[in-house]
Amino acid sequence: MKCCKIIVTYFSNKRRSNLLSPLNRDISLKLFSEYVIPNEYKFYPMDLDMDLIIVNHIPDFRFEKSEEYIKSIDNNNIGNGKIITRQFKNTGSPFTAYSEIWKEFNTEYDYYMFQEDDHIMISSGYYMDSIKKLESTDYKFIAFAPISFNIAKHSGGAFGITSSKTLSDVSINGYNDGNGHLSIMNPNVKIKNQEVEFTNSIIRYSGDICYLDKFNPSPVNYKQHSLHNKYNVDRSKQYFYAIGIDYATKHIGI
Repeated sequence: MKCCKIIVTYFSNKRRSNLLSPLNRDISLKLFSEYVIPNEYKFYPMDLDMDLIIVNHIPDFRFEKSEEYIKSIDNNNIGNGKIITRQFKNTGSPFTAYSEIWKEFNTEYDYYMFQEDDHIMISSGYYMDSIKKLESTDYKFIAFAPISFNIAKHSGGAFGITSSKTLSDVSINGYNDGNGHLSIMNPNVKIKNQEVEFTNSIIRYSGDICYLDKFNPSPVNYKQHSLHNKYNVDRSKQYFYAIGIDYATKHIGI
């Protein structure tokens, strides 16, 4: 069994709606290089043959320092795998990068994890537990962010884990379902609400999505994240990630 995690970076201004996202390229690079990557090394699943694929979306105003950093970590060993990097011009969102990586690597991995570049791992075990859940139930995607019903049922940020089989089903069955729907897993498909479409297409063409029971579907610092305040959060559950440089600088202490 071979697995991967895909992180899409964008060292420039982020969405204004996410108050914890870094607002400029220097802070974005600091967050990723000094907090996200060191914690990936610290909490990378050691029980899996697993690569870390980093896709750097290059903004219109190029930031050479970030491109050099991404090059510097390419092919480094991490856990029982290696870091693989790709860099190309920004395509508008992390979700199109996910489909581009799927197009390149779809025969190489059994399971795929998707993660944005301001999510900081603070514990491990999440990946193998997710695989066990996928293999023992009919669910097709394990969500690590709140499941929303805004526009259509989906997982926020498409943050979570699914199988190669599910992505293949979505790619094939979602090419054109006769109702005008297209799957984002197909290259060159332009979809307005990509965050919604990414995991909603799994629901439409493969099966349902769920949380991992033992973990909480919100970050440990969810109260600082405006979009998560409306969700009921079970504080007794185990957390495994945080969001943003504010938490990193105050609590992780790298």
